[in-house]
Amino acid sequence: MLSLNHGNYKRIFFFLVEEKKEEVEWEEEAAIRGENELWLAMVLRSKVLLGLKPAQLAAVCGSLVSEGIKVRPWKTTADKMKWELNYIYEASTTVINVISLLDEQRNSLLQLQEKHDVQIPCCLDSQFSGMVEAWASGLTWREIMMDCAMDEGDLARLLRRTIDILAQIPKLPDIDPLLQSNAMTASNVMDRPPISELAG
Repeated sequence: MLSLNHGNYKRIFFFLVEEKKEEVEWEEEAAIRGENELWLAMVLRSKVLLGLKPAQLAAVCGSLVSEGIKVRPWKTTADKMKWELNYIYEASTTVINVISLLDEQRNSLLQLQEKHDVQIPCCLDSQFSGMVEAWASGLTWREIMMDCAMDEGDLARLLRRTIDILAQIPKLPDIDPLLQSNAMTASNVMDRPPISELAG
């Protein structure tokens, strides 16, 4: 199995470009930071993101960095644990549709990685996107936590991760200016107390 290193992923990258008959430049000096840089780069070059408003873009970015985030266990009357899955804040239809389209690209990349014996996660999970979208839309911390089935720490970690990836977008080469502008707007709106008080 290949490990995650620059040489291996660059080879997979060019193989993907050749298969898809796409023309994409590889910028070594400005690679986005993340567990699977190739997957993140593919998403951020996707034209489907251009029709999103800043809060919707934040929600999609949140779906890329939600690995390890969990819902909070609640005790039943029988003193057994259950997972509360009913969220007040669900992602908008637009966000869900975009994530569905991205899932097709994700499956293609996973197949290509498997073909080349590369096993690196490609995170894409819409479960918490509505929480990110709500925060990016201006809801207060008290409002968003009132009926939230997430621990404060998990939600804060998810929002911090989302801000971090949004903040990288304006610095990346060959990214559409509209996407860069929306990412900056979303990042600025989200980076407010108590999230702004956390270490990045």
